[in-house]
Amino acid sequence: ASARTGRCRCARRLLAPLYLLIEAPLSGAARGVAYQLGQGGGVAAAQAAASELAALRAPDRQGLARYGVRTGAYDLFLPPMLKPAAVQMRLMLWAAAQGVKPVAGLPDGRRPSAKVADGLAREAYAAAGYRVAGPLAIRVDMLERLRLELRRLRPLPAALPGALFGLLGASVADLAAAGPALGIELVVEAGALRLLRTPDEQPWRRRAAQRPRPSRKPRDADSPFAALRRIRL
Repeated sequence: ASARTGRCRCARRLLAPLYLLIEAPLSGAARGVAYQLGQGGGVAAAQAAASELAALRAPDRQGLARYGVRTGAYDLFLPPMLKPAAVQMRLMLWAAAQGVKPVAGLPDGRRPSAKVADGLAREAYAAAGYRVAGPLAIRVDMLERLRLELRRLRPLPAALPGALFGLLGASVADLAAAGPALGIELVVEAGALRLLRTPDEQPWRRRAAQRPRPSRKPRDADSPFAALRRIRL
């Protein structure tokens, strides 16, 4: 029991920004965003939190920003949860919650992107803080940087600068193949990748399912991070 408590204390120290957010005195839509991030270990798909994002007001956004929350176009995240030590701990907790051994072959947070391996579930990459898009798994913060850089390109169609491929560590072919999953219109011409249309500012609005949301389970009942809340730092 003491060893387990020690591991829990270690986890809470590594994931401290997440638990500060979970226990923050937020209300309304901001509380809903914090819930989604708590369930995902510091990363949550923006589409899954579409109703909460649509309801956010300026004070809500300010409150989330105070706790370090980044509200991206594709994902919500806490940047410290994308650091290698935090990623390793999050993956261990996720594997334990799934009742499986830690998954080998997942990116550890050091690389901006990685080729998707056969047999690894999309959910496993999400647990590591990466979004799967075609053949690539792209770290969520780097994906937001890519989207911002693409929105700056003018006039269209525009060739993607070589620096973007270095930023992601991805090839022309792989990034072109990732485009459709991200709602980004790209085409390869004479070996160069060209952007045809400016990416949507808020793609989660367009992609959010137009059906009633399922009722939530009891608070954090299925979260791999729930048990740690009982352990104080």
